[in-house]
Amino acid sequence: MNARATPSADTWLLLRGLTRETGHWGDLPDRLAAALPGARVIALDLPGNGVLHGEPSPASVEAMVEALRAQWAGLATLIAGAEAGTMPDLAAAPRAAGTTGHDPAGLPELHGSPDARPAAAPRVNLLAMSLGAMVAVAWAAAHPAEIGRAVLVNTSLRPFSPPWQRLRPRNWLRLPGLLRPWLSASEVEEGVLRLTSARVHVRAAAGNPSELPAAYAPDADPAANYLPPWTAAERRLIVGCWVELRARHPVTGANALRQLGAAMRYRAPAEAPPVPLLLLAGGRDALVSPQCSRRLAAVWGLPLREHARAGHDLPLDAPDWVVAQVAAFAAGAAASGPASAPGSAVSAPGPTARAAASPADDARPAGQSPVPGPAGFRHRA
Repeated sequence: MNARATPSADTWLLLRGLTRETGHWGDLPDRLAAALPGARVIALDLPGNGVLHGEPSPASVEAMVEALRAQWAGLATLIAGAEAGTMPDLAAAPRAAGTTGHDPAGLPELHGSPDARPAAAPRVNLLAMSLGAMVAVAWAAAHPAEIGRAVLVNTSLRPFSPPWQRLRPRNWLRLPGLLRPWLSASEVEEGVLRLTSARVHVRAAAGNPSELPAAYAPDADPAANYLPPWTAAERRLIVGCWVELRARHPVTGANALRQLGAAMRYRAPAEAPPVPLLLLAGGRDALVSPQCSRRLAAVWGLPLREHARAGHDLPLDAPDWVVAQVAAFAAGAAASGPASAPGSAVSAPGPTARAAASPADDARPAGQSPVPGPAGFRHRA
């Protein structure tokens, strides 16, 4: 969260997917805040995940919407009080709101009953992926006056896509298999990484990516869309950080199944919610077919930006590209073309304890432009 944002600043709420939490965004909230000067960026947890892991997950997407509306309304009241000078400064509000994956700082009212919701919480924008994007659609459809615009990342919706596209058949057993109790945390998170990141499966190319065969890099400017494989050090770092999040905020098997059931049962409206929407998709999504986003774009007449090399966890694989699309959309027009955002990445505040990579670990194709590593993942003391 940008604690220095003005009272009238646009607010972007970030929503993750199945069993994932605010900590899985890495430093993308900070990158996005840097790209949206004056905006407030806040990542929220769905009930059952993150700082709310002790709560039961709602059994429906619609109930998740109501829980998030209550959470945002409570947080908005605190922010308004701080800006009016009637409450302490909210520099630590992201921690309290569950935006960094840390434990809450004594603000249980953020998660109260919807009946206690203030009448008029400020309108927000949404950046949401997967299950979170379903929640965003349901929120915008039921309460369009509360949503300014929404960016939907790698989502899939009934009735527009068949089950074998919404969850690829090869994952029908793999995904529940990650709930097996004898698997170690590292084995589970390594399995999740393999399912959600295309950069796990990319083999380092010999030579400049501009010389890659068309089957590998079909874009007009192959180097612009090239995503290198994770180095061994980066992969250890990502999995290690996810293991820490898992230990800090364990998601129960029952909550995981409730979330999966809610996602499978949710049926989107026939027409798009009456708010500006942008679709982002990873062309190498191994979990959900990108055909789901393409179909939704066609049926609802929405702009779609597809990164040909990224996987399901698009913010992990190509964080600067995601930020560029959102920033352009916030400015009133979706970014054109597949190229990654220009400029250097903005790191999260505080020391970043990246694992040291050996020269072999950090090998890149000769002549390749630098591509950011994990989006700000760092081990916590």
